[in-house]
Amino acid sequence: MNANILFAWELGEHLGHVSKFLPLALALRERGYRPVFAVRDTHSAEVVLGPHGMPWLQAPVAIGQGAAGPALNYADILLRCGYASPVRLAGMLRAWQQIFELVQPVLTVFDHSPTALLASRGRAMRRVLLSPGFFLPPRQTPFPPILPQSVAPDSLLACDTAALAAIQAAQQRIGMAPLATLPELFDADLRLLDTHPELDHFGARPEEEYCGGFYLDATGVPAEWPDTGRPRVFAYLRPGQRGVDRLLSQLRMAPCDALIYAPGLTAQQAARFANSNMRFTQELTQLRSLAGQCDLAILYASHATICACLAAGVPMLLLPQQPEQAMLARRVAELGVARVYQDDTAPLAQVEEALADNGMRTAAQAWRGSHTPLAAPALADRLSALLQNPSN
Repeated sequence: MNANILFAWELGEHLGHVSKFLPLALALRERGYRPVFAVRDTHSAEVVLGPHGMPWLQAPVAIGQGAAGPALNYADILLRCGYASPVRLAGMLRAWQQIFELVQPVLTVFDHSPTALLASRGRAMRRVLLSPGFFLPPRQTPFPPILPQSVAPDSLLACDTAALAAIQAAQQRIGMAPLATLPELFDADLRLLDTHPELDHFGARPEEEYCGGFYLDATGVPAEWPDTGRPRVFAYLRPGQRGVDRLLSQLRMAPCDALIYAPGLTAQQAARFANSNMRFTQELTQLRSLAGQCDLAILYASHATICACLAAGVPMLLLPQQPEQAMLARRVAELGVARVYQDDTAPLAQVEEALADNGMRTAAQAWRGSHTPLAAPALADRLSALLQNPSN
């Protein structure tokens, strides 16, 4: 067979976007397809895909500084990622079209890749959207706000109008048929929200299909803990992010054994915090190994890692760093399985309170027993059927 299936990742950061694709790509490779990736971050690709011999290309990205301040809605995100300039957007569209010409995919799976999705319109391929709620906004105009505070409807509509006008101008420039409405950007043969309705950033949507959270839980080094009898804390953090240094400086005083995965943290930086009960690792940690062993996970609120910890029944303390993560953190906290980190409260107190919260632990264990995502082999079979039946 050896037909190419492209996985497109254009926007967003870190390991989650590419790692969630890996189990599906491996399952498709077992079925005779050839997975190829277009990735925003080649470092993440090397960490996740390199050991499996998966080929990848650099995804086209906009170069230049976007507008200051937080985005109002998804259309505003587009404007800050190159869409404010029809010429810049046209260049990205041409670049994606060249990737499609080079790879010749029979099917492309898109995650947070609006420009790739736009460039793929009209091409002879199947198109599948596989994204959490934030990256697949509701079919409405204007797109809903992504800030906790109230946003004037006129401001949201202005973002949508500007984004659609720029898209239409860029499409005209390169000879594409123009979109009539902004929600049409997300048309596809199959739309799947790879999350649970309870975790959808915009709330449960009965009209959409949910397949549970996709994440990479079996790859990496199993978590190892000293046999001290103290509570066990796993932390997945990013150095330099808001609140991380203060948290680490106090976590070393907590009555627990902590394993810290902080990619990019230098040995010198780690030495500032490490002590007998706090250990750092630069190895990708196998999230599956947290089940039944870990008492608390401290995370910067990435969707994939939250889903993995929920599947392992691990309660969480979440440090969201931007609006998407803050929206998700609020949803998870509402389920009673996590707390949201408070900048104005001592980190040590928050860790100790989270460890002592038996209700949060019980809720996390209950989630583990009641929510099962669609397995990668089952989704691979569904995509194979989509390819084999032109009438679908």
